[in-house]
Amino acid sequence: MRDSLGDIRNFEAYAATLIKNLCLDKLRSAVRKTSRYKTSEVEKEQGKDTTIQLDSRNEMELISHIAEQLPQKQKEVFKLRHFSDFSLQEIEEITGMSPVNIRVQLSRATKYIKEQFLKYEPYESR
Repeated sequence: MRDSLGDIRNFEAYAATLIKNLCLDKLRSAVRKTSRYKTSEVEKEQGKDTTIQLDSRNEMELISHIAEQLPQKQKEVFKLRHFSDFSLQEIEEITGMSPVNIRVQLSRATKYIKEQFLKYEPYESR
């Protein structure tokens, strides 16, 4: 990826997209893990990787907690996009907001969540 970093024109947008995708990966993996396994399988898995699962769960709880602190519009758009996996067009239909406004709200929400997450987990991203 180092070779392609020179092609990036807007590092802030790139970083926001990167953080958004990392958050989505964490959210989706946590949802998949709990819905994919039965209770006994979850217990077995917890016995193997308890520390990793606790860290992942704590990160998800932290992201959810931070998302709750967002202004109402940002929180609504962020949850629809990242927790419910709605497309931008679906969010537009639900909220009545313009696509540009939705993108702005998502960008601001992502930036805020990233800043707050790094305050709690400063060494996690290193």
